[in-house]
Amino acid sequence: MIIYRPALFTHGSALRHVARMMGASGVGLLATFLADIFTVIYVSQLSQPVLVGAVGLAKTLVFLNVAFCSGLVISAGVLLSKAIGESGSRVHSHLIAHLLFLAFLFSLFIVLLETMAFSRLTQWVGADTETVDAAKNFGWMALASCPLLAVSQTCSQVLRASGEVGRAVGVPLSGALSLAIADPIFIFGFEMGLEGAGAALALSATISLACGVWFLKGAGGIYKPQKGALLEHLRQILPIALPATLGNLATPISLTYLMTILATMGASAMAGMAVMDRVMQFAYCFYFAIPSALVPILGQNMGGGHSARVLATLKSAMALVVVYGLTVWFAVSLLAPLAVHHLNLEGAAAEMFGAFGRAGAGLWIIFGLDFVAQAIFLTMGQARWVLIFAWVRGTLGTFPFVYLGAQWQGAPGALMGLWCGNALVSILSICMACYVCRRTLKGI
Repeated sequence: MIIYRPALFTHGSALRHVARMMGASGVGLLATFLADIFTVIYVSQLSQPVLVGAVGLAKTLVFLNVAFCSGLVISAGVLLSKAIGESGSRVHSHLIAHLLFLAFLFSLFIVLLETMAFSRLTQWVGADTETVDAAKNFGWMALASCPLLAVSQTCSQVLRASGEVGRAVGVPLSGALSLAIADPIFIFGFEMGLEGAGAALALSATISLACGVWFLKGAGGIYKPQKGALLEHLRQILPIALPATLGNLATPISLTYLMTILATMGASAMAGMAVMDRVMQFAYCFYFAIPSALVPILGQNMGGGHSARVLATLKSAMALVVVYGLTVWFAVSLLAPLAVHHLNLEGAAAEMFGAFGRAGAGLWIIFGLDFVAQAIFLTMGQARWVLIFAWVRGTLGTFPFVYLGAQWQGAPGALMGLWCGNALVSILSICMACYVCRRTLKGI
């Protein structure tokens, strides 16, 4: 059985707890991003551009699966952390088993849908026949890895919720490290080519899952699921998981519209967006990790009735977001000219990068605060606001602003339009989160 220390996050410096959780979650995301990029680099060395396209196609399907499952993973953290805060050192092994089981089933269900719709999905992402054929074997192995990844991600979130930060970051790190090692061995050493990349991905997912389960067993063990309790836990998870999951789907829609506008402006604009996408993944991976990092701390303190600690946690998180955002903004503004030169960016691509250094990075501070707002909504029983603001951001906060920005200043104007529109919606989200927080904490 798994027995946790009572009120794990209710003592000590709130700033230290938040920084530790955000740092660990960010490192895990960064390692995953790096491993994926290494896969593309290795496959590109096979000197067949169609294979790189096949990897991108399969990764798109994996991304969709992860996007669907992320809401369930976050809700697992909310449910478990509140249970720990409320019951102190009670046993939660059945709850953990149910969370892992539901993550596996949900991801498997999405995989089955993606498999049945594989041909149509490849048409939606614009893949030609040659790319589809090359992607098949790699795609099957990538999709088969998704349920394993979903369970390992849930293991990591469960460990976070129980305060096992080191073990939690060890789960994604083990997968990223094993992928980085296995990729060249399978692709070049065994001369398996693209199928080797698929085998390496399956192996890394298995290793990550094994580490997650091992760490959980080391904390005390996992019981078998119980049907009655499983249905009850599912009833508690859905109000959090569904809004969070459906909210994640708004971002691809807004980005697709942006890419559609940029595609009419030439190859330089598309190249600039490709570079910007990679830069923002690395620069703001700690922002992306905020909800999964804050949920365990907020959940435990709310479950334990420690409203003062909840406020201290939120103030610390916002301070870290601002300080980190200003640091990135300063660094980008200094390094932007060097990056443009060394990456050989010209025309629209160079202008887009320059716009990011001048103002875009500053707007990202607002997006970081919005991630804090999302954690508030998820832990305080108002998950529907995550869904509402995500879709307002992805539609009203995107379409008119991108269109007007493109008409005004071309590619950099379209990108800045996206950020400005999204920032306005994020400000509304932050204000609503403050209201929800004040109202909820009065009842604790």
